[in-house]
Amino acid sequence: TLKKYQGVLQALFIASFANAFLLLTGNWLLNLFSSSENAVRSMALDKLTQFIPVVSVIIPLTYVFKEDFKSIFIQKGNLKKGLRFGIISFFSFTVIFIYIAIIQSQDTAKTGMFAAGVALDVIVKSIPWILLFIVTNAFMEELWFRGISLPKLLPHLGIHGSVFLTALLFGAMHIGADYINPAEMFIFPFIVFILGLVNGYVMVKTNSIWGSFLFHAGYDLIVIVPVIVST
Repeated sequence: TLKKYQGVLQALFIASFANAFLLLTGNWLLNLFSSSENAVRSMALDKLTQFIPVVSVIIPLTYVFKEDFKSIFIQKGNLKKGLRFGIISFFSFTVIFIYIAIIQSQDTAKTGMFAAGVALDVIVKSIPWILLFIVTNAFMEELWFRGISLPKLLPHLGIHGSVFLTALLFGAMHIGADYINPAEMFIFPFIVFILGLVNGYVMVKTNSIWGSFLFHAGYDLIVIVPVIVST
C-alpha cells in the first residue's frame, strides 16, 4: 500500500525537508550584508535568503530519488502555449502594478492589501530589487507548492483534485502573511487560493513550470507595496 503512494510521500518529504532547512539557515544572507534603510532591498534579500536553501534542497533530493528536472515540471513542455499565457498575464499585471504605484503614492499612508504611502520615486529606484523579489519568490513557490507535488498527486486525484489540493495548501500558507491586516486574514488567502488554481491548471496543461512562473511573478507585483510598507 505504501509503495502505491511512494511518490506522494516522496514529495511530502522533499517539501518538509526544504522547510526544515529553511528554518535552520534563518536570515543568513541578511546577516551577511550590512543593514540598510532601503526596505525594498531588505525584502529582496530576505526572499533570496529563502530561495537559495529551498531550491538547493529540492533539486538535489529530486536526483537522490532518481528523477530529473522533467519530474518537477522544469522542462519545455508546451513552451509556446506556456510563454504566451505567461507573458500576456505578466504584462497585464505590470500595467495594474504601475497604476497602483501611482495611485497609492498620492494617498495617505496605510497598511494591508490596500497599502499606500510609498513614494513613486522609491519604487522606480527599487525596480532591480523588486524584480529580484518577484523572480525568486515565484520560481521558489511554483517549484515548492506545485512542481514537486502535482506530478505525484495526478495519478491518485486526477487533474481537478490535484490542482484543488495544491491551491488549498497554497492559500492556507498565506493566512499568516505579515503584510495583510487581521481583517483581511481570510480574504487574502482565498484570493491566493484562486490564483493557485490558475497556476496549477496552467502547469498541468502546458506540462511545464514556465507559464505558471510568469503568471506568479506578475501577481507578486501587486503585493509589492503592501510588502514594502510592512518591512
